[in-house]
Amino acid sequence: MQNVVLQSPVAFAQTSLKPEMGFINGMAIVNRYSDPDVESRHAATLAICDVSCLTRFAIKGPAAADSLKAKGIELPGSANSWSRHDATLVMRLGNSEFLLEDPIGVQQCKQLTEQ
Repeated sequence: MQNVVLQSPVAFAQTSLKPEMGFINGMAIVNRYSDPDVESRHAATLAICDVSCLTRFAIKGPAAADSLKAKGIELPGSANSWSRHDATLVMRLGNSEFLLEDPIGVQQCKQLTEQ
């Protein structure tokens, strides 16, 4: 059996920078590119964070809002808005379309997937 290592969608652009790699949620991610002092100076101008390793849960349809509410999830009031439920980001993309995203170490989306 092979162990699958997921790659970020931007991995091809990162390779030439010879990054120090790590793993989050089974995905190879960049921990840093260079000396922390150099990175701090660059971050003062522009900082981009690849969040493709974060766990997400999406649901849509006429019963989506009621389903999430039944699980105790607090929802944003209108389309194209967001709120937090505990640490999880809850995005309401339309009247009946939702995307939830967990920060590192939170399992809300995984629990929703398993229910």
